[in-house]
Amino acid sequence: MEYLQSLMQDADLVHFVTTVYVCNLATWGCLAIFYELCHHFRLFQDRLVRPVGNYPPPDLIKAALIQNLLGNLVLYPIFAVLIYKIYVHIHGSVPLEWPALPLIPFQILFCMLVEDTMFYWTHRTLHHRRIYKYIHKQHHKFRDSIGLAAEYAHPVENLFGNVVPLWMGPMLLNASLPIICLWFVDSTAFCTLVMTLLWPAIKLTLCLVFCNALN
Repeated sequence: MEYLQSLMQDADLVHFVTTVYVCNLATWGCLAIFYELCHHFRLFQDRLVRPVGNYPPPDLIKAALIQNLLGNLVLYPIFAVLIYKIYVHIHGSVPLEWPALPLIPFQILFCMLVEDTMFYWTHRTLHHRRIYKYIHKQHHKFRDSIGLAAEYAHPVENLFGNVVPLWMGPMLLNASLPIICLWFVDSTAFCTLVMTLLWPAIKLTLCLVFCNALN
């Protein structure tokens, strides 16, 4: 209890955890509203990867929902505290100011490359026949995938395949808190909404910005 009180008295820690926590909840909340509207008004039906109504078993959906709620509402702030402690140990503090405007797309792109690289090799390792059934098999219980299935994974996979790759880019960059939040929105929304609707145009824009900066 005393340790918890000491954490609450650290204003920088509270600000960091509250900011990333609210950012995470707001992003997932907005996406949930968006997909509910799409489902209700039958929008973007031509982009569905499975037939409408071909849902996984209710028990599996319930298990994934409980794990998602537990992870995002309870475990997420705990992870945020640990990340803050590591961040401060390495860099001394978490910057609070936006970087120069031309650096923003470069930093986000760097985080993308780091996360994608780490996620790929972690995912590939978890598919190894000697360890697949112990860890990654849980994720593949979903034969017909839905949004909740994205984070339905073994705790080991969530830590090393999701949390560590997500944070490694900002850690290496000593990214500021605004960039961290922007990156979280990017990594969440781009993996769901933007990848299917706007990602080609945004990727082209990033490439043009990158080439223009080099010139």
